[in-house]
Amino acid sequence: MAGAVTKGGSGGNVFAIGAADPRLLAEPLDYLETEHYRMRAVLSLLERFVSEPKPRVRAATARLAVDFIRSDLLLHVLDENDGLFPLLRIRCDVADGLDRILARIAEEPARGAATCAEIVRKLLAACHGRAVGKGVRVAVERFVGSQRRLLALEDAFVLPLARQRLTDADRSWLSRQMSERRQ
Repeated sequence: MAGAVTKGGSGGNVFAIGAADPRLLAEPLDYLETEHYRMRAVLSLLERFVSEPKPRVRAATARLAVDFIRSDLLLHVLDENDGLFPLLRIRCDVADGLDRILARIAEEPARGAATCAEIVRKLLAACHGRAVGKGVRVAVERFVGSQRRLLALEDAFVLPLARQRLTDADRSWLSRQMSERRQ
């Protein structure tokens, strides 16, 4: 299954997030939805990370999350900011309430580069055997909460609106843009 969480490593204590099937890029809204599932898997691992007693498992989890944030999450945000959201602004009616939804998305701290950079910095420190202190725990909890709110907004409003409003030509353009970003 694309994007599945699997156990790996010695002792089965370290997890991996499977890559999304690149064939899904032909259906960009399905691809974005798959990325949401993958993000939820990363968020679940981060929630376990803060109480993980084994430094090796904690470090592996932190590395996995850092890699995801630096690559997959970055691409996902670009897919939305440079592709999906501009298309929706063209296609949606005022009555759709898109501006209000996108404003709420923009307000979430985890959407910003500074918050992502902060969480990456804290997770990298955990990779080097440092204990998970209160500052790291609070930062992870805030990041996870903010990302979950973003995913809820996008799944409840943005993706259904996109499925309703985007034309076949819009989806083809979005598919090409997303594919090019991953080459």
